[in-house]
Amino acid sequence: SFNHYAYGCVCEWIWETAAGIASDPTTPGFKHIIMKPVPGLVEQSVAKAIICKVTGADPNTFEIDDNPELEVDSAILSLYLSELYKKKSSQDRTISLDMVEQQGSDIISDFYESTIKHVSTDAVHFLEKRLVTKEKRRDSIYIDQALRHGVSEEEIAYLVEQRLLHEYTWREGRRIEFAHDVLCPIVHARLEKRTVEEENRRKEELLLQAQREKRRLRFAIFGILT
Repeated sequence: SFNHYAYGCVCEWIWETAAGIASDPTTPGFKHIIMKPVPGLVEQSVAKAIICKVTGADPNTFEIDDNPELEVDSAILSLYLSELYKKKSSQDRTISLDMVEQQGSDIISDFYESTIKHVSTDAVHFLEKRLVTKEKRRDSIYIDQALRHGVSEEEIAYLVEQRLLHEYTWREGRRIEFAHDVLCPIVHARLEKRTVEEENRRKEELLLQAQREKRRLRFAIFGILT
């Protein structure tokens, strides 16, 4: 359906931000409208940088001429543009390349972090471990597998609704995967950080255990000598 939100959210940004045609909240039904167009909001070089950010495309090989042809997730693009526009100061008439480079890199990771806060830690850890490969690529699992490992139906439904996960049917079963490849480096970085933290905790525990054993031996030797 072309009435799906994934299309509507992009059109909303085009109408209200780029074209500057917005409804007046005090007069529903477009009885009054607010005209505040922003011509030339995004130059081609900026558009290229944005597409590379939301798709993970290599800016050295990608050009805006369908070479190579890319599939852009409309929901992630809409999220990226709306959040980027919020970061634009009132003095800036357009979104600059510097703004994309300096402030745009964290938009999708911030979205990911804010979304998973509403899901249990165990569920997040399981999904991150199973849905991203060591090669930083998407993988998928049957929903039944997630349920058996403590991920609830409500958590899966929430993540699908927030467009973090994609659910589909395959061989008479329901499977889930991350909604876009651009999320994989974010998840992989979290996995690596967690691995380092767990290794550090393991080393600290071994050190404390060795220190306790050393003290125990000292007390035992002191007891023998006295």
